[in-house]
Parts: sequence; structure tokens; C-alpha cells
Amino acid sequence: MKQLKEQIVKYIRAKILKGEYPEGFELVQENIASELGVSRMPVREALQILEQEGYIERMRNRHMRVVGLSRDSIKAHGRLLSAMASEIAVMMFEGHYGMARLNNAYHTLRAAVQSGTGHETLVKLEKDVHKQLYFDGLGTFVVQQYERMLTSFWMLAEIRGSYDPAQGHVLLGEIMACLETGKPQALYDGFRKYYDNVIEALIKDDSNE
Repeated sequence: MKQLKEQIVKYIRAKILKGEYPEGFELVQENIASELGVSRMPVREALQILEQEGYIERMRNRHMRVVGLSRDSIKAHGRLLSAMASEIAVMMFEGHYGMARLNNAYHTLRAAVQSGTGHETLVKLEKDVHKQLYFDGLGTFVVQQYERMLTSFWMLAEIRGSYDPAQGHVLLGEIMACLETGKPQALYDGFRKYYDNVIEALIKDDSNE
């Protein structure tokens, strides 16, 4: 049931980010359940998660409708990810957690950029670097929240062609260099600079300007 709920969340979130469920679109539990061939319970739970994430809002008739992605919401999403990622990176350095795994993911991305790999694959590889920012001591809840935010943010980057992973990986390389010294302020500044670059690219395509 938990896995099914997460699949429904990803399905609806993707529809919203791709514009297939536009701003104001009404989400009816029965219709979604029928469309996916599932019961209403996992759909209801999935919609509750998406409401918490700010993608949808509850109406007076207890149905849900899509909330448009604004420039401010994209900026806030990126800023929060930047803060979480930098804190996790500092803790990883201090505890010597998973640094080799993180480096391997980054070098895979760098090799793909140098070989001229396509945009969609590069964005997925870049997201994979960020997914390596975790360790067991974080706890399941924190990891799940971080990965959920990461998935939706980078899905938007994948959909919108204005973001250039070739440029982003250079800034990501600066962060990797900071990790060798482990200076917290340098990491905070590096992640902020990196995510500001991604945000700026994403809002170029935003129709809510």
C-alpha cells in the first residue's frame, strides 16, 4: 500500500509539473482511482501528501485543485533544498559518511558531460549526485522528505529545457572541492550559488511571471 501511494504521488506530481494538470484543475478521488485502476484509499493519501507539498489545495466540496507553480514557489523550493543539502554535506564530512559514493556519482556526471550526453540523461545523473547526500544516521523521515523534494525539483529541471547541466556541473564541482576542506560556510555558499543558478534557469520558462 505504501509503495502504491508513492507511485500515485509521483504520477500526479509529474502531471502537474508537465502542465497536464494545469492550475485550477480539479482532482477528484474517484476519477483518479478509476483512471489508475486502484482503490480510493491510496489516492486519498497521495493527495494529502501533495497538499502538504503545496502542489494542490482543498476545496469546499472536499475535492482538490492544482495550485500553479509560481516563481516564488520554485525559488522557495530550491532555497530549502540548498539548505538541506549543505547541512547534510557538512554532517557527511564530519562523520566521514559516504564520501566515496558521492564522488563516484559526481565523476559519472562529469564524464557524461564531457562525452556530450543528452540533456535528459544529464539531469538524471545530476539528480543522482544529490541523492548520494544521505547517511543512515539521518533517519528515514528526513531522507524521505529530502528525496521527495529532490524528485519534484529535478523533475521540473528535466521537463524545462532552459536548465543547462553542463554549466551546473561546474558549480557542483566547486562544491565537491569544498567537501575536501569541509568548511561549513564554504559549503553553504557553494550550494546557495549552485541552486540559485538552477532556480534562475527554471523560472525563465515560468508562465506566471
